[in-house]
Amino acid sequence: MIIAEELEVPWDMVLVKQGVLDNVNYTRQVAGGSQSIRHGWDALRKTGATARQMLVNAAAAQWNVDASRCKAEQGVVKHLDSDQELGYGALVNAAAKLEIPEEVSLKSPAEYKIIGKDAINVDLDHIVTGKPLFGLDYKAEGMRIASVKRPPAFGLKLKSFDAKQAEGVQGVEQVLQFGDKIAVIAKDTYTAMKRKT
Repeated sequence: MIIAEELEVPWDMVLVKQGVLDNVNYTRQVAGGSQSIRHGWDALRKTGATARQMLVNAAAAQWNVDASRCKAEQGVVKHLDSDQELGYGALVNAAAKLEIPEEVSLKSPAEYKIIGKDAINVDLDHIVTGKPLFGLDYKAEGMRIASVKRPPAFGLKLKSFDAKQAEGVQGVEQVLQFGDKIAVIAKDTYTAMKRKT
């Protein structure tokens, strides 16, 4: 939503596609604990605004006009002094070849059309029907599953534990302690989760 807001595309035109795990070209590919917005707000806004400016620059170059006299709005770049306009699809290849601007202008909250408004999650149908692939969906030959038991409250320390009952269950391969936590390693998720109790 943050990128779409700054990029100036209608929310109903947004398609969400998860990126591949890549620690070289991307940073912090994790979402949890309500941290995504806090950590990504500035970078995501700048990403959308940069792409918007590059599309505007591509249109201005094609029309041979000043980019300051062009405006991106709802997936289209318009020339303010004529009736010329081009959709992003017609500009994206040319825009991708341009120099990436260092400084771009960000929208003010008064200009927001998506952020702070009610919107239907564009990938909700895929999520509730199990179409996206999550870490839990990954399977590899010989892979084992670990389930972790943590202390029931912050600050509590593990004094001891007895692994005999868990180790006697078919499918459990190992029970080990790390720090104040215990991990049950098993051949499948159900066995690992069942035995950690």
